[in-house]
Amino acid sequence: LIGRVLLDKIPTLRTVVNKVGTISTKFREFHMELLAGDNDFQTEVKQHGCIFRFDYSKVYWNSRLQTEHIRLCEYFKPTDAVYDVMGGIGPFVIPAAQKGVHVVKGNDLNVDAYEAMKNNVALNKVSVECYNMDGRDFIQYVIRTFMDPESDKSVNSQDVTHHFAMNLPALAVTFLDAFAILDSLPHIPKPVIHVYSFSKDDDPVAESVQQVEAVIGRPVPKDNIINVHDVRNVAPGKEMMCVSFRYPPPVPADAPSEESDGRSSKRQRIEFEE
Repeated sequence: LIGRVLLDKIPTLRTVVNKVGTISTKFREFHMELLAGDNDFQTEVKQHGCIFRFDYSKVYWNSRLQTEHIRLCEYFKPTDAVYDVMGGIGPFVIPAAQKGVHVVKGNDLNVDAYEAMKNNVALNKVSVECYNMDGRDFIQYVIRTFMDPESDKSVNSQDVTHHFAMNLPALAVTFLDAFAILDSLPHIPKPVIHVYSFSKDDDPVAESVQQVEAVIGRPVPKDNIINVHDVRNVAPGKEMMCVSFRYPPPVPADAPSEESDGRSSKRQRIEFEE
């Protein structure tokens, strides 16, 4: 009944669905119940001058993150390189490329998201190289292929900053261990990482940094933390956070331990978004 009323009231509406349960799948698809209209989940969204087409039943999309997509892109300069590890259908890489960022590469493990990203890149007439890889494999491929000055595909220059976006808040921090290869490759410049997470702590800013430190196995110096941003409240007492930081070098063997300088890292809490 509700679905039928909505169809009658909104002329442009074709399909009405009800979200069933929480996101708990590998590829973050929504489980949906068709309430009224066409059994067709293809849609088109326009956001900040970009057009996104996708099948809503096969990929993740949240229009409430549109402000966050643009906020993060404000960090990127035309001379930079941007790598989206969990790129979805392209909500970070397409605006970045549209802004004129020199090197933009997007990745997603979900083949439907990967195909939608490629199609949206073509639709928006921007230059983005798309990949369908596991996130850890993508991170290490980028480091060895595009960040290593000794690689024949290196995009390094004096002005480039390498940015990694990791917007999978339920799991993204667990992928930070892939950056450990930088410890054995000191000639490669340290990237800036924008990693998303959830926090139910009374101090979500401090706790989200502690999640990062728990995985990389070392403190993040204050000078390396660029910003800790509270993206939005997703449920009572649960915040979506973004920690932007430059990956720190290994801690010298004679440096004070976390315990001795009063710092401690909590084990990250892994949960799917509601």
